[in-house]
Amino acid sequence: MAPKKKKGEGKKAGRRKEKGFKGPGKILAYHDEEYWNSRYANQPEPFDWYQSYKELKGLFEMYLPKDNKILNAGCGNGMLGEDMVRDGYLDVVNVDNSSTCFDQLNLRYKGNKDIPSAFTWFRQDMKDLKMFKDFSMDHVIDKGFLDSILVSIFS
Repeated sequence: MAPKKKKGEGKKAGRRKEKGFKGPGKILAYHDEEYWNSRYANQPEPFDWYQSYKELKGLFEMYLPKDNKILNAGCGNGMLGEDMVRDGYLDVVNVDNSSTCFDQLNLRYKGNKDIPSAFTWFRQDMKDLKMFKDFSMDHVIDKGFLDSILVSIFS
């Protein structure tokens, strides 16, 4: 018969909970459309997380030719795609799966003659890319990933 383990022994022994760590529930909610619908409903103004186009422009100029097709995956309601097109990018496709975000983009841009035709947006789940079967992209931007990498490098 194996001896009983004392309190604090076992697989989790020695692990400490990091200050401010909320657990996986918050992280896992990011895949859920309802999480984003609620977030955008509560904060409808454009939001660009940590970095705006102004901070990313130099990096983009190094790697993203302005005449290439660029997919802005998980665009949210931020200004990145619009700012890129206003700066001369010729084909920026913005995609997000949140219906609330998509409705906000439609309100902001549909019929707006000031927005260049190179700026388009679609409601699409990035796990289901059927809409892209007939055409391809030269580059994909995941701004959330860029934000997290750049914040960790420069903080």
